[in-house]
Amino acid sequence: ISGAGLDGSLRLSSKDKKTIVYFEKGQIIFAVSNAKSLRLFSVALDQKKLDKQTLAKHPCFANDLEFAASLQKSGEFSKTVVDEMIKAQVVAIASDVLSWSNGDWHFSHLARLRADIRYQIELQNKFLEHGRSVPNDVVVGRFKSVDEGFSVRQRPPEHLLQSHELYILGCFGDEPLSIGQLRTKSTMPEAGMLQALYVLWLGGVLSRLNFNSAFPKTKVDEMLSADLQFALLGSGSPEFERAYKSLAARYPKKVAVRIGY
Repeated sequence: ISGAGLDGSLRLSSKDKKTIVYFEKGQIIFAVSNAKSLRLFSVALDQKKLDKQTLAKHPCFANDLEFAASLQKSGEFSKTVVDEMIKAQVVAIASDVLSWSNGDWHFSHLARLRADIRYQIELQNKFLEHGRSVPNDVVVGRFKSVDEGFSVRQRPPEHLLQSHELYILGCFGDEPLSIGQLRTKSTMPEAGMLQALYVLWLGGVLSRLNFNSAFPKTKVDEMLSADLQFALLGSGSPEFERAYKSLAARYPKKVAVRIGY
């Protein structure tokens, strides 16, 4: 979703837990959960942003958006403070979802939020930390071919990365590298190299190419039947390059493809 820069909603469920995460241009802008511990009032209480006496003044606290509006309308909390509460809630919801070991998901590019609900959520650290917590044997199993490629998406401040992650990132220049090519450049043991790659990809530092994406060409076709536009910049498997060039030819007003960097 992030790599494709998609708008829409991602519905996730695991046993009795249900969460909806909203995206705009691939970035998380809002999230809701049915877990009581992740409702806005619970997160605000846990983080000591308000107390139970204040909460009692707002009987609408069961509805997150109504509760946020009520807090602001009362004059007790500024919009800035309420917005920070909501951002903390979204981070807590995302952290909870990352802890799930299994579940179901469904992405819809049609489900959108009201135009006034948009929050800049800082989640890169959470994704980096989660990537580091995934067992190495699980990480290795998530790479299917040495032909999978990666390219630099952004170079974050060095203090966010661990030394071995910085080393792997330093192996990249302007051109993408496959796992096979990275093997020849890196002196790290392969398990450590793959772990660092996984963390950097999950944290949005690297883009991933030539892998089994959750959104194959047929799914992109379906999304493009809606009132959307799609842009692709990159290079990789000739098969994928031909497929996306074909999409651009079929949807010239909706799809732009540039092979290269």
